[in-house]
Amino acid sequence: MSDLSNLPLVTHAAFPAALLDGDGRVLATSPAWDALLDASPPRPEVRLQVTGLPEPGHLLVVATDCSDVRLEATELRDRIAFMEWQALSLSTFAKVIAHAPIILSSIDAAGVTSMSDGKGLDLVGRKPGARVGVNELEASLGTPTHEHLLRALDGETVRAISEPASGVFFETWYTPLRDENDAIDGVIALAIDATDRVKSQVQLVENTRVIERQSETIRDLAAPIIKVWDEVICLPIIGAVDGSRATDMMGHLLESIVREKARFAILDLTGVGAVDTSTVHHLLRMLKAARTLGVEGVLSGAQPTIAQTMVSLGMNLADLRTVRTLHDALSWCLARRQADQARRRLDRATASRHPSLRETESPRRSQ
Repeated sequence: MSDLSNLPLVTHAAFPAALLDGDGRVLATSPAWDALLDASPPRPEVRLQVTGLPEPGHLLVVATDCSDVRLEATELRDRIAFMEWQALSLSTFAKVIAHAPIILSSIDAAGVTSMSDGKGLDLVGRKPGARVGVNELEASLGTPTHEHLLRALDGETVRAISEPASGVFFETWYTPLRDENDAIDGVIALAIDATDRVKSQVQLVENTRVIERQSETIRDLAAPIIKVWDEVICLPIIGAVDGSRATDMMGHLLESIVREKARFAILDLTGVGAVDTSTVHHLLRMLKAARTLGVEGVLSGAQPTIAQTMVSLGMNLADLRTVRTLHDALSWCLARRQADQARRRLDRATASRHPSLRETESPRRSQ
């Protein structure tokens, strides 16, 4: 029979303990042991320590619940990992602040700066922290920055371009800061150097304007209007005439007629070697448009191939004044102009001798 003198030692133990015989049968357990075995859910990590007793074949088993220690160790490792990540983030953030061309500012709900840092401060001649304690709402009164801060303090995220120093541009994001109750308690302002981008955009706009001016010059050269005499303008045409160029030429022609108060318009085709159907139609449209403004159109310098094309198209040329050369066109216009002047002088002289004829003078002048 086994010696059971160790039973009281086990049954009254304050820690989890069990007494086993040589065959592994449980002879006695402590209340703490029973509670450990009956725990729900089961404890995830329990360590057992087995000790031989003086009595032959008896073993004392002591259980240690390491579950809480394991959980604390896991939480500790997670906390350490999080702190390392925070340290790395802060280190990276510090490097960005120290080397990137940015300015990071924190402004409280009253508009007072509580932080101002960043490499970008060098670009505007400021030191880190120089703006701390400054009420930005008061300092920026009457400027766009004042409005941006008010909008951000009202809960709106604002993006704006500013020029804090001559030739230095920053793109700034004003973002509202909220407390644990979701109430706005300040603004974070992140300004990034945008000088190169803004200058590139300005240069792009200037280049676009130059291209537009050059294009306008090219259009003017493609349809040059020459004032060859009082009330006489000439449009020398060189090269092919497509729809787009014809529209530009017509616009220049009609503008010059009004501006120069012209009564005669010469379209000189000396520089045009050949034309197709559409070109001929464009030329006739220009002459008809000039006629609607009371201007007599003259077509000069048409090459034989042009004349053949116009005839082959079956166009009615009865109302079209055509001459061989630009010299002939100018001579005809000057002769017609002198004849009109002589007729007007005769009309005035006749009207002075016969006052009753004055009523008919104005209609005749308009002819």
